[in-house]
Amino acid sequence: MPRKGFIAKREVLPDPIYNNVVVTKLINNIMLDGKKGVAQKIVYDAFNIVAEKTGKDALEAFQEAMDNIMPVLEVKSKTCGWCNIPSSYGSSSGKTPNIGSKMAYSLLKRT
Repeated sequence: MPRKGFIAKREVLPDPIYNNVVVTKLINNIMLDGKKGVAQKIVYDAFNIVAEKTGKDALEAFQEAMDNIMPVLEVKSKTCGWCNIPSSYGSSSGKTPNIGSKMAYSLLKRT
């Protein structure tokens, strides 16, 4: 966290095969120890397997999976006196507008 000023978000370049920014973000999320080539091979091999099994374009299947896995609401804990009451807030109204996509990447990474 900087003491002064605001750090601008860096724009992510689209990946070379599918020309999609979301695929690049998935590759960056899977990447370990700076091994981007290994992460690309994992993602592209998985996309080929999905395309073979489903019979449709892998990018369409990926977008459909992201839409299914992305949460609509963000649940936050709200302190009320002596107890914590879980209450749901819309994810678009919070400080992080793209929390749904971040949670979807982490869920895809776990499976």
